[in-house]
Amino acid sequence: MNLVLLGVRTYGLHCSLLWQILLSMNNVQEKYADLVLTRGLALKRGQSLFITCAPQDYDFARLVASRAYAKGALQVDFSIRDDQLLRVRMDIQSEKEFAKIPDYLEARYADLDKNDWAILSIDTVNHFMEGCEVSKSVARQKAIRAVSKEWHDNLDYDRHAWCIICVPSPSWAEEVLGKGATEEELWQLLMPILRLDTDDPCAAWDKETVIFDKRCAYLNSLGMDHLHYTSSTCDLTVGLHTDAMWMGGPGMLPDGRRFYPNFPTAEVFCTPDKTRCNGYVTSTKPVPVYGIMTENVRFTFKDGKVVTFSAKKGAEAIERLLSVDEGSSRIGEIALVDEDSPIAKAKRLFSSILYDENASCHMAIGTGFPCFRNLGDADFATKNGNKSSVHVDFMVGSQDLDIEAVTATGKHVMIMEKGHFIQQI
Repeated sequence: MNLVLLGVRTYGLHCSLLWQILLSMNNVQEKYADLVLTRGLALKRGQSLFITCAPQDYDFARLVASRAYAKGALQVDFSIRDDQLLRVRMDIQSEKEFAKIPDYLEARYADLDKNDWAILSIDTVNHFMEGCEVSKSVARQKAIRAVSKEWHDNLDYDRHAWCIICVPSPSWAEEVLGKGATEEELWQLLMPILRLDTDDPCAAWDKETVIFDKRCAYLNSLGMDHLHYTSSTCDLTVGLHTDAMWMGGPGMLPDGRRFYPNFPTAEVFCTPDKTRCNGYVTSTKPVPVYGIMTENVRFTFKDGKVVTFSAKKGAEAIERLLSVDEGSSRIGEIALVDEDSPIAKAKRLFSSILYDENASCHMAIGTGFPCFRNLGDADFATKNGNKSSVHVDFMVGSQDLDIEAVTATGKHVMIMEKGHFIQQI
């Protein structure tokens, strides 16, 4: 065959294959956008949508916005979160200057709250905050929380729909799969995790909803008084209030619509008694805290409070975290995840809290969520839920983790053994 002709034909085959890949990726992204809007946010006709994203995720955000308008959204607005530029500002300015928040932000949060905007946050994986001055990051977060407290509180109580997701990018692909990996390869890894490899991802997640509901119903039926965690890296007892409830999967909006705050998710979670945590526990996966990577953090608790800690890496960030406010040295959330979750089975470190926390049992230092029966606005503190301006998840799961529940009547029930649920749903 003529070499020129062979080259043309080969070039044509490559173009055809590339075109098929691009078409496939476009279809996957459209399915993802529709999943986020219909199950993640339960967006209703006439509702407005607010999207926060990094610059590299703007194309996908625009796709979500266009699909939202097709579904009857009133308006879609964006906030572009440029962490690289934010780091430039942090390094140049004083702590007081860096913590200055524009006055209009308070009005924005008030409008989002008053007019029931649905909130989509496209999280991103980057390292622009590594090595930053922790005190500046803490000061800025406190300032933002101060002007958005009511809005954030209403999100915690599921009064507005919100959803956090991640979108493959070239840098994240290399972070997860190694140098030279492409975002298309990362999409391929994430498709079964997000159920985008099915004909109907919404129906697939509806099946997951049934599983979440059954698991929570079982755990809530036990009448737990406390949990006992044991492994090679922990020996911890965590108490629960009598009104504590296990939750997972979708939340419930005031009008009865159900929405998924996180895509993907594999956890069931609960709010512990902030005064009844004793023993020690060690993080089993790296966790970024104020832009600083931490590893092998060991917390020792007494009567709910961290009394000592050590860390293989990132001790400075942990020290600042624990001193932010009264609640930042107590746990606010415990979450159970089977070691066979789709994310765990991928056997990858995703360097994303959204993904990594759903590959492992975890607990959060800082504020808790209102996971209680008979809960009024003023009851959270009376049920010993923890409140703080911070919430940082630390993965503590492992393949040798056992968790035993002790009920209010003194009955001992194994919940997890070797990182797996005993009661399969």
